[in-house]
Amino acid sequence: MKKRKDSVLECIAFSPSPLTTNQVAEALNMQRTNVSSCLNDLVSEGKVQKTNGHPTLYSLQKASDAFSELVGFDGSLSKVVKLAKAAVLSKVPGFTILITGEAGSGKTVFSEKIHAFATRSGAMAKDARYARLNCRDGQNAPEICEKEAEEIASGASGGTLAIDNAGLIPMSNLRNVLEVLQGGPYLLICIRSTDNASQEDIEELTGRFTMRIDMPSIEERPLSERYRIERRFFNMNAGGIK
Repeated sequence: MKKRKDSVLECIAFSPSPLTTNQVAEALNMQRTNVSSCLNDLVSEGKVQKTNGHPTLYSLQKASDAFSELVGFDGSLSKVVKLAKAAVLSKVPGFTILITGEAGSGKTVFSEKIHAFATRSGAMAKDARYARLNCRDGQNAPEICEKEAEEIASGASGGTLAIDNAGLIPMSNLRNVLEVLQGGPYLLICIRSTDNASQEDIEELTGRFTMRIDMPSIEERPLSERYRIERRFFNMNAGGIK
């Protein structure tokens, strides 16, 4: 059964705006005194922040919300962010996530933010590992990925294991990789581009995972977000120019 404090944290995390104690109590159908106690604990743990005004408002500690570092986290990405938060805060053993989307939609970065949110929110240990199996390494010899899957699984316990560029190896090999990795003591994420992907493959993968998160393409995002993404990309690359 989900702990009372976890339910309060979920309520705060999913809200687009700060909440009062009464609002949380009403949303969760809990006694105000119990909610107040949970909120005080969460503030002490650094997971939730509060205002000093009246009424007191509570929101997720900014340092905990890794998703707020993404352009469009409260815009075009708000839906996928809520799904990811639900997955992390559910703390369901064996939970798995399939992230799909076109090339350049930010799938890999989003998987990294899922892990960061998990460690900062307390859903995972702060030092939990983000392990990455890059199928690009086995593009010409897919059996390499099967071997690496066995090796990497042993070191990802309690953390996140991401299968990146899953579409670069044949589906038969990917099935073998999943047979090795699914059910392990970690959050398993599979990152699959929808470019040149068959509907049958995507449907099969969707059926193998607890949740599917489909990232919006760059073209689907507002111009204001696309401009900010381009500026951020330019600034990052300009910093490396000597």
